[in-house]
Amino acid sequence: MSPERKLLACELVAREAQYLDERQWDRWLALYIDDAIFWAPMWRDETTLTNDPMTELSFMYLNGRAYLEERVYRITSGRSIASLPLP
Repeated sequence: MSPERKLLACELVAREAQYLDERQWDRWLALYIDDAIFWAPMWRDETTLTNDPMTELSFMYLNGRAYLEERVYRITSGRSIASLPLP
């Protein structure tokens, strides 16, 4: 990866973290395209992450921006018991 692309990636991750920290949900969602995949793999063991969300456990796997929008709706509406209180 070129230094320029690495810098852009770091800036994107920092911007995403800022939007989440400040609960700027619309700005956070705007970072994602319609067919985005949001995946947080689980640890298979102390050093290895799972690598297939279709056959192994994941902390979260959302296929499409619509699922991200639904998560934001549940958080902002208070309908997500797991998100109350927000961490």
